[in-house]
Amino acid sequence: MSRLSLALAVAIVLLAGSATPAQQALWVTVLDEQDRSVMAFAARTEPYRPGLLPRVTHGFTSDHDLRDRNGRVISGIAFYGWTEGANVRVVLLVRVPAAGAENKFYSSAERSKLNLEEFASYRLDVGESRRLEELKSATFGPYSIRVESRSR
Repeated sequence: MSRLSLALAVAIVLLAGSATPAQQALWVTVLDEQDRSVMAFAARTEPYRPGLLPRVTHGFTSDHDLRDRNGRVISGIAFYGWTEGANVRVVLLVRVPAAGAENKFYSSAERSKLNLEEFASYRLDVGESRRLEELKSATFGPYSIRVESRSR
């Protein structure tokens, strides 16, 4: 074996040995009542605070008879999640009528009459799922959220 080919073989072995495995990211998957994935997003490092945009959002096309604790009609939902050590904190946000707006269902086109407000918060481990029992009605089965690790 020539010196050049020996040097090349050593370089390849060194490079292969120093290659880092694929980085893992924590993801949140939102599942419907039949456990079908309807939304997913990578968890951020920055905690949620009012004014941050949600990672995913879902505007309803009709009134599902969902209400918040104050009796306001919920016209859509959104999620934001961030890492807390090895876990993920997920915030469920709801679109409710803004102050002064009639307490009724508003379509996405009428978003100016809606506020996005925090509804619930969950802390999940990797591989853990949580059924969102707080968000269900006779016409809207409860969604679930699941945290998983994915390669970047």
